[in-house]
Amino acid sequence: MRTVMVFNKKTGLMKMVPAQRWPRYNPALHASFVALGGGDEIGKSSYWYRFPWPGSKYGYLSVIIDYGMHPHNGGGPNIQGVDHVDFVIASHAHADHSVRIPELANKFPEAVVYTTQETLEMCFIQWKDSLSAFSRKERTTGEKPPYTAGDIQRMVKEQVQVIPFWHRVELPANVTMLPPNAGHILGAMSSFFVQDLGIGKKCSVFHSSDFLFDNQNLIPGAP
Repeated sequence: MRTVMVFNKKTGLMKMVPAQRWPRYNPALHASFVALGGGDEIGKSSYWYRFPWPGSKYGYLSVIIDYGMHPHNGGGPNIQGVDHVDFVIASHAHADHSVRIPELANKFPEAVVYTTQETLEMCFIQWKDSLSAFSRKERTTGEKPPYTAGDIQRMVKEQVQVIPFWHRVELPANVTMLPPNAGHILGAMSSFFVQDLGIGKKCSVFHSSDFLFDNQNLIPGAP
């Protein structure tokens, strides 16, 4: 079931609401969260955050974290209703979170893609390998690959910005994003957003993504 979390300015808390009710919430007034995929299943993980941005074209800042594929059929998230994307965050290089990111970046070429150097390098290998799998599927089903080798190259050159852990990123709409180490795999990061709403109020959102607190042989656990 598709669910939405909406920030209540009066209480300062996020509230989960049924998906069928989310259109009545004005994203220009309320911060909100929608699971585009992976909300009630494993695979095609993708999470849409919107923060009020008065005076902008759409009225809100649009951020999507991850854009993966289903482990069995290779399908992607449902982005029906997503009219624009300002920023994409690749949390880590597992297929269910990142394989279809070039497709999303190609659909929204104005979006900036943030990730760590380790995640980018592993994803780059994964994206190229996935092209072979998508091509084989095309020969048997006729379904075209979601992106091309050229799409990958263009995205990496024009859209991707590499950030280290704990590097504070200033986004529009008085939003900052801090990427802590998630401890899941090499390069995996969480995302901590803070929006200054003025008059002494702030909206804070922590998106853990997949995480692990225990130290591993090669990487430390999440703090």
